Amino acid sequence: MSQIDFSMLNQSYQPYTGGPFYFNPGFSMFTAFGVNELFENYKLLAGFRYSLNGSTEYIFSFEDLKKRLDKQIVFHRQTLKEVKQESVYFFDVTKTISNELIYLLRYPFDQVNSFRTSFISKYDKINTLSVDYGSLIAQPQDKYYLGLKTEYIYDNTKEISINLLDGLRYKIFGEYYYQINDKNYNTFVVGADLRYYKELFRDIVIASRLAGSTSWGTGKVIFYLGGVDNWYDLSFDTTGMKYFDKTVRINTNENYIFQAVGTDLRGFPQNIRNGNTFIVSNTEIRIPFFRAIMPFPINSDFWYHFQIVGFFDIGSAWLGTSPYDKKKLLPHNYTSATSFCRYS
Repeated sequence: MSQIDFSMLNQSYQPYTGGPFYFNPGFSMFTAFGVNELFENYKLLAGFRYSLNGSTEYIFSFEDLKKRLDKQIVFHRQTLKEVKQESVYFFDVTKTISNELIYLLRYPFDQVNSFRTSFISKYDKINTLSVDYGSLIAQPQDKYYLGLKTEYIYDNTKEISINLLDGLRYKIFGEYYYQINDKNYNTFVVGADLRYYKELFRDIVIASRLAGSTSWGTGKVIFYLGGVDNWYDLSFDTTGMKYFDKTVRINTNENYIFQAVGTDLRGFPQNIRNGNTFIVSNTEIRIPFFRAIMPFPINSDFWYHFQIVGFFDIGSAWLGTSPYDKKKLLPHNYTSATSFCRYS
């Protein structure tokens, strides 16, 4: 299997390197090879991704589906490059190599309810590439983490067609990470993602979503609010600045060790707001345009699945107990943002 897109193989937390910066893969190609046992009790998958901005990803997965308790082992390796422009002619380049080993257990209670537990081992190595004497003598940073993630998943949706569902599904999760070297940071993360789809008329669907997450402990996760997942970038930008607002400051008094994005908030770049907590609400009306207006069957897959989507997004990210915690606010850093468009 091969495909070209703008996504990552594994949406795990990225190491925080001082920011504000979040790595987006950009234009990339993914290739995977899979082998299934005859009765599909065992599955083996190997894949890699190469991006034009210099990042690479590798993933290996083995699944044991023979019994009710599903078991899976995943190894994921990712290379990220952060380019910081210090002056017109000088760039500081940081290369981060992340290796992650995950042992995943899935237990379905019935057709719609399931519980998942993941045991995580993570190793991050951060190198400063040599461009001057200061970067030449800079020592690499090695960070080792052990983690545990639990998820309860409810999914009672039925698929009408591509990107059109009907029903309710949600996920509630909790995570814990412990750094076993250096600072011995403890990180706790909880969150939820609730989605409801309702068919209105002739496959026209209204989709609603409410999602959020928060972190605490001696080490935290910083969430960059704004933008969308898998942002299409055809500019081949290697600095990571086109869709990321570096002018919005970060409170450097906090001990951040991981970073992630809070999406979707269309109409704004990533990092329009940031903090250890975020919440977003999205409402979409998805219209399969030609299916809705044509009184006869459509044979072309392209026109059959063609959709117009109107949306309304609202969200906020903050540091502290609430978006209005004056002790945590930075000057000129407002606490909420809203985006609206009639169609996309």
